[in-house]
Order: sequence, then structure tokens, then C-alpha cells
Amino acid sequence: MLDSLFSTFAPHYCLSCGRFGRQICDYCFYDIELSIRETCMVCHRLLQRQQCRTCRNLHRVRQIVLGEREGILERMMDEYKFACRRETHRVFAQLLDVHMPHFPAGSQIVPIPTAPSHIRRRGFDHTRDIYKRFATTRELAYAPLLSRLHNDAQFGATAAQRRYQAARAFKMRADEIDRGAHYLLCDDIVTTGASMSAGVKLLREAGAQHITVVALLQQPWKNQK
Repeated sequence: MLDSLFSTFAPHYCLSCGRFGRQICDYCFYDIELSIRETCMVCHRLLQRQQCRTCRNLHRVRQIVLGEREGILERMMDEYKFACRRETHRVFAQLLDVHMPHFPAGSQIVPIPTAPSHIRRRGFDHTRDIYKRFATTRELAYAPLLSRLHNDAQFGATAAQRRYQAARAFKMRADEIDRGAHYLLCDDIVTTGASMSAGVKLLREAGAQHITVVALLQQPWKNQK
């Protein structure tokens, strides 16, 4: 509602072509080329049937990442997170719906929790908005099974620091889960895969047998430390 109100006074223009109306117009939306990445989000080795045979923490876990954080996608994500352009969650949810494969009925969307300090600063939880809308579109259950234990910032942290922080960042909200259900562990951007690995570990300890990790974007490998 607030984003709609603000757009009355500060209208949206397409980030790609400049056309008045939406942040990404219908013409430019279908020009965004995405394809599911073929390399592991942690070790960057080639996946086999969308699974890594090397990374122990992601063994037998399907990986789906739509693209790299660059170009128009980087601009969209930066405006969304840092300029509080909340309308963007609709565009990202639509991209997920168009490009993501079919998931079994009864699959549950489990978001990686956003740091409370980021939510307070922005006024909304960007990951929640994206994946709750995607869950509604696909008629899947939205299941916020994880909660965050600290506000440690991962931005600027080394890979080793990210792994250390992520291993202590989350806890399960529930003691037991449906062992037969398919769980989609979801985040907006993956850098080292540390948060995903930590989330997978907790889901497995709670009894999950079928897990897919999903992310919109991957931080380009050349930008990682």
C-alpha cells in the first residue's frame, strides 16, 4: 500500500528502457535472460543432476540459482534492498514463477531469515515478501521454520567469517517436521553458500529428507573473497 502511495508522487520508471509505469515494464521483463546455474554455489564445481557430489553439507540437495548478481538484476536488487523499492518483490516473484521448475504438491517454502536490524532499517523483510508471493502464486505452503539468533552482518565478511557466523545464526522454530515433505530453502542472494549450508543442516537434524536450495542470484565468483 505504501509503495503504491509513494508511486503517486514519485512514479516508477522502467530501469531498463525508462518507460513510465513499472520498475520493469512488461516488454523488458521478458528480455531478462535467466537460466538455472550449472555450478555449485559453494565449491563452483559442475553439478550433476543439479546436485554437488563434492560438498558434504549439500550432499543429495538439489540446487537452483537463476543467475548472477549483475546488470539489470543487480540494479533491481540494490533498489529493492537499499532504496526500499518494495514493489520489486512482485517482479522477482514473477521471475521465479516463470523460470523455476515444477515442485511437488505439498512442497514448503522455507526462507532464510533476514537479520532483524535490516528489517527495522528497511521497514520490511525483502526475502519474506519475495517468497511468500511466490508461494501464493504456485499454491505452495509458506513455512518460516527458521529464526535468526544474531544480527552479525555478512556484508564485507570473508568466506571463513561467513561460515562461522552462519553456523551460529539460526535455529529451528519447530522440533519436528514432516519427513515426507519437500522443503525449498530460499534466499535472495548466495555468496559463499554458508547460510544455505547452515539451514540445510538444521532441516536435516529436524528430519527433513527432501531439500532443495533456491536463490534468485549468486554473487559473481570474481567478487568473492
